[in-house]
Amino acid sequence: MARSMYLLAVGSLLAPFLAAGEPIRAELLNSDDACLKSDGEDCSAELLQGQMRKHMGQDAGKESEGESLVGSAEEAFVPKIQTPYSVMPCKDSVLTTPKMSGDLYDKVIRTVMQALEGLPDTCTPTNCPQADVSGCIVRMAGHDFMDYRPDVGLGGSDACLDLKEPDNNGLARCVVNGDFGVSVYDMYKEFCDKISLADFIVMAAEGAMTFTRRIYLKEFPSRKEISFKDKFLYGRTTAIECDFSTHVLPNPEKSCSDVERVFLDNLGLTWTGAAALMGVHTLGRAKIENSGYDGWWSDAENSRRFNNDYFVSLVTKGWMPERKLGGNKDKNQWINSNFNYDEEVHGKQMMLDTDLCLLYSNSRNKYEEIRAADHSCCAWTIPSAVPKAVELYAKGEFCGGSENVTEFWGALATGKDDADRIAKWKQFEAKTGEKAMTVFTDIREACCRGNRAAPDCGGVTHPTGPAAHAVFEFADDDGLWQKEFLNAWRLVTNIKGKKLKPLDQ
Repeated sequence: MARSMYLLAVGSLLAPFLAAGEPIRAELLNSDDACLKSDGEDCSAELLQGQMRKHMGQDAGKESEGESLVGSAEEAFVPKIQTPYSVMPCKDSVLTTPKMSGDLYDKVIRTVMQALEGLPDTCTPTNCPQADVSGCIVRMAGHDFMDYRPDVGLGGSDACLDLKEPDNNGLARCVVNGDFGVSVYDMYKEFCDKISLADFIVMAAEGAMTFTRRIYLKEFPSRKEISFKDKFLYGRTTAIECDFSTHVLPNPEKSCSDVERVFLDNLGLTWTGAAALMGVHTLGRAKIENSGYDGWWSDAENSRRFNNDYFVSLVTKGWMPERKLGGNKDKNQWINSNFNYDEEVHGKQMMLDTDLCLLYSNSRNKYEEIRAADHSCCAWTIPSAVPKAVELYAKGEFCGGSENVTEFWGALATGKDDADRIAKWKQFEAKTGEKAMTVFTDIREACCRGNRAAPDCGGVTHPTGPAAHAVFEFADDDGLWQKEFLNAWRLVTNIKGKKLKPLDQ
């Protein structure tokens, strides 16, 4: 029965080629060969792969040095897992890009941008097509490089991941079938005989980030354009099989332990680089049906703008835990806890443990990992910790509205340390006649659902998350974040870069 189901699945996979009249070896789908491992497990997958290699005249593992690998419809490969290569068939597709000019790079970016531009540009609290599609494209690229295994040198930006793994839910739909009529597959068909899928996925993400950055610049033209082209390298080889890539991505429930494992240990980033890269969460949102989580990282409108709003949201809003999403005890997150926050007006806003842990800790004096499942606290800071974030990027709003940001709130200093803070608060009281602790609890009330006595998630004025300094800096300076993001992006997308080349002149 298991073998029959597998053959049906393979038949479905190869159907596009058969329908197109390509000379696929149909007998592969009707083989009577028996295949049973010593432990009794069916091994039809291995049998079919071996048969297809035989018909293709392939030698597994052989690759001519310096030559582009080419796969045609007749050379369709059946992997052990459902990969992008297996569900995005393309006649005469190259597995390694042989050459790429600046003009060809520009053409790909234009193709991606035109597709996104054709989507409705309106955003409501529950619907924002440009945010959803651009977020999916960038998520695909991120999930691709995050499976890098330095111990064996496998993974990275190779266009290979298991589309049926729960962590990748939703990617096949939006990348292959299309959301709102836009799919990466449709874009790629024009270029598949020139550009590897591995290179194209990176380029598609760069096109999506460029497009959404320009949306942002329409409102703020003095802020910096983003440029990926000048440092882009090509030559990534598409992997047609990567069963090692399952269960490698960071688990949000494991907080910064998994951020460290994937971003620092595997990808070689610093905490500053890891935080900068997490800024891609500005785009798109989480959906219950995909990841099991629910909400925008930014407000809906900013979720179609590539900017530093992810960091601005972290520091200018309060966050409290929401547990057992969809009844699942293994899905817990943090939601916007501003006292007067209205989800119906602004949409549901959330952060994962792997987001919030960058800034906040469960301890005032040391780093102690924070988890929504375990900690019933409110994560918040005060306006003077991030004055530019409030003034320049949050439009003067802090934990619920500009009417709350009084001169007293902004004047309540963080101090260099506890001793300096106490001294400054005494000066504040002498100057204003207001009790510093009263103002402090006023802010807590606004950030923590009106609860003046809500337990704090560690230090408020000096959070002890491993990337706290970087989060504060990125919230205050969009240009600085963009610079650090580009450095991190180049590192992770070029991690297997010994054979990568700059664009041809």
